Amino acid sequence: MSKGKKSPLKLIIVGLVCFFLVFTLAPRIKTVMILNERKAKLVEQQKQLEKENTRLTEELENVYTSEAVEKIAREQLGMVKEGEMPVLKITRDENK
Repeated sequence: MSKGKKSPLKLIIVGLVCFFLVFTLAPRIKTVMILNERKAKLVEQQKQLEKENTRLTEELENVYTSEAVEKIAREQLGMVKEGEMPVLKITRDENK
């Protein structure tokens, strides 16, 4: 055999190895790509949730101030200070 000619058996073996590698690695590569995309989305979601958590923590800290307690008492409970007149909002019921 000369160096220029390749044996058909060697070509078949190399072809089978390449075929095997392509069909075993391609699905794994696709899975890795899908998982990387999912990871990126989850990291972005985590950043958003951390921002919201920070905002809610600050809001919770502010709830215990006297101004916040007064605002909640006035707006949600309809309470008024001594000497003030309560203002009631009257709405028309469209269904009657």
